[in-house]
Amino acid sequence: MQQDSVKKILFLGRFSKNFSSLLLAIFRLNKLLFNLKIGSGVHTMLSIREVVKEAFNIGLLTVEAEEQLRQLLQTKYDAKDFRAFMLLQHAVVSGSIRQESREPAIRQEPLAIAS
Repeated sequence: MQQDSVKKILFLGRFSKNFSSLLLAIFRLNKLLFNLKIGSGVHTMLSIREVVKEAFNIGLLTVEAEEQLRQLLQTKYDAKDFRAFMLLQHAVVSGSIRQESREPAIRQEPLAIAS
């Protein structure tokens, strides 16, 4: 299952035509590798600031990052995390950061060329 996910991510990255799609593919691969570490017993909890920083780096709030934020917001967090979350909300509302869950689905299979 995880090997199929890696292949799909690499496929998206290899054939993506724009830089943000490539960054998204890299982010998802990093996320998958992070999940593998968690599964192997090495657990490092990300902070809200780290998730927000990643969204600003790639200019996109991914579905995975949204889920991480939901989980992290249910735990105890500090004022710096709260400020980072508020900055992210403002950036999404203003359009500086795109929100993957609100965008049309990206086609993952190659397009057929008619002859």
